[in-house]
Amino acid sequence: MNPTVAAAAIGVGGTVVVGVAGFWAAIWNTRRTITHARESRIWDRRAEVYVEALEAVNYRQAKRKQVTQTGPLDEASQRALSGLAAHQEFDWHRLEARLQAFATKRVFTAVLASSRASDRAMIAFRAWQAEAKKGEIFSEANLDARIAADTALEAAEAADDEVVEVIRADLLEGRGESLDDWQPVSAAQAQVSGPAAG
Repeated sequence: MNPTVAAAAIGVGGTVVVGVAGFWAAIWNTRRTITHARESRIWDRRAEVYVEALEAVNYRQAKRKQVTQTGPLDEASQRALSGLAAHQEFDWHRLEARLQAFATKRVFTAVLASSRASDRAMIAFRAWQAEAKKGEIFSEANLDARIAADTALEAAEAADDEVVEVIRADLLEGRGESLDDWQPVSAAQAQVSGPAAG
């Protein structure tokens, strides 16, 4: 074979190989960019609904403290409760729908568990109130109802704190350091700053 023809064939073959490789690299990069953009949009929506869930849980904690307060209010509690009055009730059905769409399974499960624990706490507290209205403060039934209410309220607070921890872990996993010294803040210790439900 003529060396010039061989060189031309090698040159054309090399150009074809480079062209095909470039074509597939462009397709791969385009797919990767589209996937990354989609994941970024989902991540942004997830972060948005997580912040909304945290606002709702904080509001529910403050509202629960307001409803279950049996003693005199200190100044911090009064400020927190006046903050509640300035906010509308939170739409839990809308939040749960958004969580179903964007949250991870563990966050959605924690939020549902928190809602159920809060409902059980309010039912137990109302049962104790009904027993206390009978006027027999030191009766066994009244004391049992109060213990059940206190236990349910503690469980609700723990479930709410679990929501915060699970959301923080989900948001920060692989995206930086978590706050090791984070401590739950009760509604009486801080003013409520977002809409939510009772």
